[in-house]
Amino acid sequence: MGAVDLVIGDEYDGHPRPRPAGLRFVLLHEEPLKVVLPATHPLAGPGEPVAVALLRSDVWATSAEGTGHHAMVVGICRSLGGYQSDLLHRSNDATFNSNSSPSREPSR
Repeated sequence: MGAVDLVIGDEYDGHPRPRPAGLRFVLLHEEPLKVVLPATHPLAGPGEPVAVALLRSDVWATSAEGTGHHAMVVGICRSLGGYQSDLLHRSNDATFNSNSSPSREPSR
């Protein structure tokens, strides 16, 4: 590995990134997990948490297979919802994945 002055990256619980020796890792920021639903979705009301189990029949969009984000979505559906998500859409483009829909925090 070459010289590094600074790297900013993301990491998901349960899916840590490799940590090469000789580098110092510092948490800069944590964000709550959000579920993004179309405005017409029956659960897309303002401000209330959504139980992941209630999204069992929905089609999901996530990042490409093999990414931390993909593994996190699959894990959340399994652990909080008790199901294998229907991952019909995969993209590493956050604009595509969010599609400007309202977002709400999932309930646990």
